[in-house]
Amino acid sequence: MASDAAAVAGESFEPELVAAIADRPLLWALSMLDELAEADLIRPSAAPRRFRFRHPIVRTVAYGALPNGWRIGGHARAAAAFAADHTPAVVYAHHIERSARTGDEEAIALLVAAGRAAAPRAPLTAGRWLRAACRLLTSETARDRRVALLCESAAAFAAAGAYDDALAALEDALALLPREDVAERAQLIVKIADVKQHSVRRFESQTLLRQALRSSPAPDRTTTLALQVALAHDHFWRGEFSEMGRVARAVWTHGCGRPTPTVILAQVLDSLAEFYLARVDDARATLAHAEAALAALPDALLAHGPSRRSPRRRTGWGTSIARSSVRGRPSRVPSGPPNRFSSPCRKSSWPAPGLPVATPRARGRSWLPWTSKGRGG
Repeated sequence: MASDAAAVAGESFEPELVAAIADRPLLWALSMLDELAEADLIRPSAAPRRFRFRHPIVRTVAYGALPNGWRIGGHARAAAAFAADHTPAVVYAHHIERSARTGDEEAIALLVAAGRAAAPRAPLTAGRWLRAACRLLTSETARDRRVALLCESAAAFAAAGAYDDALAALEDALALLPREDVAERAQLIVKIADVKQHSVRRFESQTLLRQALRSSPAPDRTTTLALQVALAHDHFWRGEFSEMGRVARAVWTHGCGRPTPTVILAQVLDSLAEFYLARVDDARATLAHAEAALAALPDALLAHGPSRRSPRRRTGWGTSIARSSVRGRPSRVPSGPPNRFSSPCRKSSWPAPGLPVATPRARGRSWLPWTSKGRGG
């Protein structure tokens, strides 16, 4: 039983945790750990009072041989032991994930807190914990709460490059929204298109975007502009630079009276479209207009967007990338945009930058017309 408890505890563990999982006294756990060490299944670690398995495979085999019921109970006892010691949730969230019951609000809150704490450094783990919290919600849970958790888990998965998981979460969220909720469905469609455009499914978003733009009643102005910007991204991936410029230009022309991060991002996309069409002077003029508008935006607007993947957090990156391409310098992904934009981008759990030109393939394509065809610049 000691080896079973140790396998549930993890790769390394302390005797107190083994005793709690096995539901036995500490002296028993110490005695059993000596026997396991003598059999060379575990070894003392460099830290005092800690042991580890001889090899991760040993622990995997021991864990896999456990009966399912005992394994669930072991994780529950481990979580209870950590909670009694007031341990931060991120330390034992994996035990909660494997043992919590549906409707356990305390477990849901701990998983959400752990996921948010882990997101900046371990977004894949954060996405898994947030998804687990969503699975624990009962069928009576408010729809908005479930949709918000699904979107948050999708953001974490996308930041980790797990685009299939992110897409699955967003599509589940979209399925929960009624057809009449046009605005919220359109916002989710923008996120779905964004994830697809970062993955190998980048050519699958155009139909969904056009359907959202034709929906009745029409989405609000802000959502409509976001849909059009996503459509401009789609045209980029298809190599349809004239159409990309037309769509992006329509966005920033209609919104030039009140520049927002979405409108400025559209200007950046228009500048890139002009660049790919070899209209460098027009590209530079449009980019200069976008930079001036971006500089005039208040810092609070850029730092506190409603969405972690919103254009407010991407526009600084976009202008940096476009500036590199249009002004005749290699279009490398910058280590950070100007100082006033770098902090929001680093804090975002969505992948940055938001412009497709940031990929290595696109960077190569951006220089093809100017080198191999001798157009100069």
